[in-house]
Amino acid sequence: MDRSTFNTNIVNLQVVPRKVTMTKQDLNKYIEEIYYGFDSSHFTLEMLSDQEYSKLVRLFLEYSGTSITECLQGDDNAKDNDFNTALYNMLTYDNDDTRSHFNFISIRNINSYIKKTCLQEFIDDVCAYKVQCGYEEHGYYPRHDENNGENYYSQY
Repeated sequence: MDRSTFNTNIVNLQVVPRKVTMTKQDLNKYIEEIYYGFDSSHFTLEMLSDQEYSKLVRLFLEYSGTSITECLQGDDNAKDNDFNTALYNMLTYDNDDTRSHFNFISIRNINSYIKKTCLQEFIDDVCAYKVQCGYEEHGYYPRHDENNGENYYSQY
């Protein structure tokens, strides 16, 4: 899924200062909600709808305590980077094109930042835990084969 086009207009975001109380359990709970919506035992960020992706990213950023400016600046911290240039153009010329370009750059930079984080690892851990719980509900428990080093499930 091309995240540069998902339906979020960053120009119209309202920032409301509030105390962030997001915990790892809250993040895991939302990942579990998404997990139950898939037929497979695993999912990736690319498999999510725009709405699920946006909410998951927001929850992850709240949980990690990441400043939104860290995400928006992208990989380039120079004064004239893409984000600052797009912001300047939007504020100077304020038209649909400059707002659209600012929106595109902002979303691109947030997505680039998210790819560098451990969010997919959170997802993988929750999925693995849910698979293990499913096996255990049916009387199967994880085992480790000492000969070949593989993990498997079997009944006691």
